[in-house]
Amino acid sequence: MGQQSLTLKWGTIKGWEGLNDAQVEILKRYFKDGMPLGCASDHPTAERREVLCELIDTIDGEIWNDWDGVQISKEEAKKYVREYGKPNTGVSIQKVEGQGLDGSAR
Repeated sequence: MGQQSLTLKWGTIKGWEGLNDAQVEILKRYFKDGMPLGCASDHPTAERREVLCELIDTIDGEIWNDWDGVQISKEEAKKYVREYGKPNTGVSIQKVEGQGLDGSAR
């Protein structure tokens, strides 16, 4: 098996390499309701975000924030995943149709 890596973008998974069997099982749980056509169209629930954080904890290799093109620590990756799209966190905001940035209906 090659070196493990995980790439994140839009607060979700963009790509991975070298995962072991146990990590693939976590990945299957993350995508249990289907895999989106692209990471920009994926809007993970809080439960799915925690499954992704579980995967992040197991990575023995590089974790990348593809949006910024930088390698990040496990703690930075989990913060990015948990806070992505939330207002006033300093983490990129994704536009959710029909909602204001504070989550209220428009």
